[in-house]
Amino acid sequence: MASAMQRLLAGLINATRPKEERVHMPTPVTDLGTALITGVTAGLVTLIAALPAILGAIVLLVLGWIIAGIIGGLIARGLRAIKVDAMADRAGVTAFLRRAQVRADAAGVIAGVVKWYIRLIFVLMAANAVGLTAVSTVVNQVLAFIPNLLVAVFILAAFSWLASLARNVVGGVSMPNAKTMGTLAYAATLGFGVIAAATQIGVAAPLVELLFAGIVFGLALAFGLAFGLGGRDEAAQMWRGLRGSVREVASTPAPTPIERAGNGRPFERSEPSVRRRASRARGKPICCTARQQAPPRCEARRPQRRHAMLRSTRPLAIVALTALLVATACSSGGNAPGTAAAGSTINVMSLWGGSEQDSFQKVLDAFKTKTGVTAKYESVRADYATTLQTRISGGNPPDVAIIPGIGFLRQFARQGSLKKVADLGIDVNSLKSNYPPGILEIGQVDGTQYAIMVKFNSKSTVWYRPDKFKTFGVQPAADWNAFTKLLGDIKAKGQTPLGLGAGDSWTLTDWFESVYVRQAGPYKYDQLFSGKLAWTDSSVAAAVDTMKQALKDDYVAGGVTAALGRSFTDGIGQAFSANPQASIYYEGGFVGGIATGQTNTALKVGDSIDWFDFPSINGNKGVTIGGDVIAAFTTKPGVKEFLQYMTTSDAGSVWAGTGAVISPVKAVPATAYPNDLAKREAAQVANASAVRFDGSDLLPSGGGDDMGAALQDALRGKTVDWAKFETSIQA
Repeated sequence: MASAMQRLLAGLINATRPKEERVHMPTPVTDLGTALITGVTAGLVTLIAALPAILGAIVLLVLGWIIAGIIGGLIARGLRAIKVDAMADRAGVTAFLRRAQVRADAAGVIAGVVKWYIRLIFVLMAANAVGLTAVSTVVNQVLAFIPNLLVAVFILAAFSWLASLARNVVGGVSMPNAKTMGTLAYAATLGFGVIAAATQIGVAAPLVELLFAGIVFGLALAFGLAFGLGGRDEAAQMWRGLRGSVREVASTPAPTPIERAGNGRPFERSEPSVRRRASRARGKPICCTARQQAPPRCEARRPQRRHAMLRSTRPLAIVALTALLVATACSSGGNAPGTAAAGSTINVMSLWGGSEQDSFQKVLDAFKTKTGVTAKYESVRADYATTLQTRISGGNPPDVAIIPGIGFLRQFARQGSLKKVADLGIDVNSLKSNYPPGILEIGQVDGTQYAIMVKFNSKSTVWYRPDKFKTFGVQPAADWNAFTKLLGDIKAKGQTPLGLGAGDSWTLTDWFESVYVRQAGPYKYDQLFSGKLAWTDSSVAAAVDTMKQALKDDYVAGGVTAALGRSFTDGIGQAFSANPQASIYYEGGFVGGIATGQTNTALKVGDSIDWFDFPSINGNKGVTIGGDVIAAFTTKPGVKEFLQYMTTSDAGSVWAGTGAVISPVKAVPATAYPNDLAKREAAQVANASAVRFDGSDLLPSGGGDDMGAALQDALRGKTVDWAKFETSIQA
């Protein structure tokens, strides 16, 4: 019974694993003593092997603790020496700290933050030393969060000071309910500060803003109802008085130049009126002429009124300025210009390292400059797919990640791990004009956009030696018939035309895909590699036969058998080394960099190396490409902005400027590419009638290797059992 249960569990476990990772359950141990000895021995071996790393981590922690304490003490003494505490007192920071029940002074707070930041860095180093990936991830997130937290604290302190100022100014005005108005000004200003700080650290900012809007709406509604129910009589009286004043003004015509009354008769002035007119002529105040008994009081009355008016409007001006500053800060959310998510940090995970990582980092730096969002790069060079799946299963996925193959894209999308592009707030229809036909579809699963292609290389480039072509008197071929004739013409001139490194079987899958998309057409290509068309369809065998018209002993340098044991780079050397054995080599746009940078640095573009389009078949000129797509696993602030940025010509131009990849964005100018080979490769894809992704990468995990092995058998002259192949990739 136990044995049967173990076999059942083994089957279930294996069924959930990728094909290449499936394992068999070990034989059960029945002897208790043997089990204990085996377990203890294995544990001791693991512990001994890990001891150096553990000791190194402990040393790092101890050193970090001591160094951080020393640096923190030095910073605190230095800040106190330059009177930072006094400046903090004047700025209201000390009062803010006291209200927050922080016992340390401003210098101590700053020094403490620096001290613990350094300690966290050493904790991260120690975790990496012993391979604690989960701890490293958490500490990384904390380290990225601390700068935003500090900015949020400063925002709160500034708004606290501003709120106190508003309360004191408004509360000191000589008007009814001044203290109540001051308290409201304080609460409103501090509320805006809370929103700005929450947005800065990305803690439920939309919820805070929605809650604040609800409070404002509720207060406005309450005020309206209170006034409507309790102040109806006062409002009616005010309205009647206003209407009466308006009617009186409207019914009284303006005096004519001879100053007649409303009945048309000359206006008769009274004696006081005459005296007032005479007083104005002499420049004396009217009241002093009418009331001689109190001239000093009369003389001073109007200046006092003006000063009183100024005093009453000054607080209102300060309040208006405060409101303006608050509104400005709230609209920016305390962030840098560029986007509402500015100041936030996202995590971007990929398997790129070396020069690829350097190129990508340039894109991330440009993104931060453009939007104010920090994209922190995490490189996983080994077991990338497994690590990504583990992070997803553990509820700790990266915010954005490069997807390791379209098969994984489909898997993650269907299990609900990926965010739809539309759900991020991005209009997918607006992106269509940015890309050539077929590019966006690469990132779709079941008709829904989940991912965006960010870089690629064409796999429809045939590389050749212009100097040899000139010697042989031949020209690049435009269609398949002309291509096979070209191969025969070069063979007739005394040289085997093709280099081939089919030991790396993916080179044969590229040959098949380039032939199939042109011979069978883009529609059947999509059907075949999505599992909707059987591999036993006649179009598959027909494409293999067409391939073999070129890949045969007469045309392959060294023969087909030798080519099946030759590496991809050695195949490049057959055509582009200092002593070439061939003059043509088919593979993607990346061949140019390898040939000129590694195989033969003496090569000159246009003279000894160049490329032409893979020949059309039946008039079809579809282009196949290989590249990387990027997708989102969260919707935190900055993710939408990152994906949007990756669809722009700004991001594409940065990629293109590295000379390593081609941008799929059509608006990237040719001048962004550093050499003519890359410029033409980009134009080839941009102007293609149909673009399709590398078919072997669309197959389930391991399917590409099985496909390459089947094509190797086809070149050996064996009959390929495509039904068996189809069964294997579905297992």
